[in-house]
Amino acid sequence: MFSKVIFFKFVAIIVLMPVWQWIFLATKFEKLGDPYYRETYGSGYEGINLNRAYSYFRPILYYVRRAVIVAILFLGRDLPPGIIISLLIINHLLNFSYDLHFKPIESKKDQKYELFDDITILACIYHIYLFTEYIDTVDMRF
Repeated sequence: MFSKVIFFKFVAIIVLMPVWQWIFLATKFEKLGDPYYRETYGSGYEGINLNRAYSYFRPILYYVRRAVIVAILFLGRDLPPGIIISLLIINHLLNFSYDLHFKPIESKKDQKYELFDDITILACIYHIYLFTEYIDTVDMRF
């Protein structure tokens, strides 16, 4: 059975992680390019472009995006599937538009892979529409 205590601990971790990440990036902003910080704390901001200010939001948005997905799936489980799928598509469209506009990844090759990944996830989520009752006609569904 699903325990509410475990759920609230999980939510607390998901909420506190982006706050901790933001505090770390804000306080150590000048030192992030230092080899010591890259070696010690680099996994939290690895691969982001340190020359762009908006790139620092990428690790935070990673956690926020996961929290939104958890909220959609757990709290929206009584919603119709079409609404849940629409919320997931909106969530990934926002991430895709952030990646496309701000280009937060350091390497152009990795940036293209991230955009391809977002497009693939969007296509897979959109494909789920075909297997729900959102489309009334059975011939159109499959």
